[in-house]
Amino acid sequence: MKTNIFYGLCLLFVISCSSGKKGDSSADTKSEKVAVPYAGFWLSEEYFNRIGKSKSPEASQDESRFLIIPDSTSKPAMMIYNFHEGGSELTIIKNGAAFELREINGDSIVALGDTLEPVSSDRLKVQGVVFVKINPDTVDGEHRILEELLFKGNYINEKGKQIEFRKDGSVLGLDSIRYYNPLTDYYDQGLQIDQVDLSVTKGRSNRYAFKFKGDTLELYEVKCLTIDPTSKMCAEVDFGKLLERMWRR
Repeated sequence: MKTNIFYGLCLLFVISCSSGKKGDSSADTKSEKVAVPYAGFWLSEEYFNRIGKSKSPEASQDESRFLIIPDSTSKPAMMIYNFHEGGSELTIIKNGAAFELREINGDSIVALGDTLEPVSSDRLKVQGVVFVKINPDTVDGEHRILEELLFKGNYINEKGKQIEFRKDGSVLGLDSIRYYNPLTDYYDQGLQIDQVDLSVTKGRSNRYAFKFKGDTLELYEVKCLTIDPTSKMCAEVDFGKLLERMWRR
């Protein structure tokens, strides 16, 4: 299941501090509300490239990072690791001409030395990791990353029916299905294959497996192989019956 850590986290205002770390008078404070030129959503380039090549979120998850940069130093930044857990609360400090990512530690802002280094107009280096700027929709507090990178587009199925997956998580032409929500986090039992939630109404969904083969998208039933004796939940799954095959137009 998608974790509350990734999809439940929201941007909250944090305590303003008068300096960076103690004795660091060169850093501007958050209370000055300096505009941040790198505001937006940033995805680690390695994950971005792996998704483009494998088209498998499950195979691409390890070592991934998702960075949210606010438009002002008065608002918190957020780093999500592996789409599973967030780090400590972060803020951005303007230090001279540079912007630095720093950690909130009690009443102090700890300097991490994590300067936001522009590589190009859509690439940024942080903590030695290159990030690519993306433009996902945010719907009901969820950032629709895979909808943007993997699914969105027009398809045609074996019966000649037109199907459209939209970046906001809606889908047209797929029988009675109106919404889709691909999983990003596979660090749990029963998540050995790529999966997507499909629903008629928001909040009530059924889970299916999917495969991308080039421009071909296939939807499958999820077949349970083993049950966890403690949780009584499915612990191991595989692809079941093929339900739908469609081609990107």
